[in-house]
Amino acid sequence: MSKETGKKIYPANLRKNRLRKYFLNGMILFAVFSIVKVWQTVGVDQVVLRNQVLRVELKKIQYDNSLLTYKLEFLTGIERIEKLAREKLGFVQARKMNIELNP
Repeated sequence: MSKETGKKIYPANLRKNRLRKYFLNGMILFAVFSIVKVWQTVGVDQVVLRNQVLRVELKKIQYDNSLLTYKLEFLTGIERIEKLAREKLGFVQARKMNIELNP
């Protein structure tokens, strides 16, 4: 230790090695953080893309569902069933009768 300044005097090579070690450690940390950040960004992009694909699929399924609901309502309509019963099965409408009950 130097008596005048109170600081330790290091040989030049030791100081360069220490700076080199700090620099390399800093670069390694920077590289690790950069890789993690890129990995997170790629992961988020994949989730967003999958979300978009699922939204398109959902819209298609909703359209198919509404189309099938409309077809079901049409096919189960009473007017259509009566028409098919008369035309294809030969059903005739029954006569209306009034029944009176005498107690």
